[in-house]
Amino acid sequence: TCLAQYTQHELDLVAAQLNNRPRKTLKFKTPKEIIERGVALTD
Repeated sequence: TCLAQYTQHELDLVAAQLNNRPRKTLKFKTPKEIIERGVALTD
């Protein structure tokens, strides 16, 4: 898939949608929540 046809803004919107979508494998947490929790533990 050639991503050159999309603007950075469009790609950022898709990334935000994916990172904020709850996942069954993450016990219905979002990838963003898991990453933020991991970062908070390392501070």
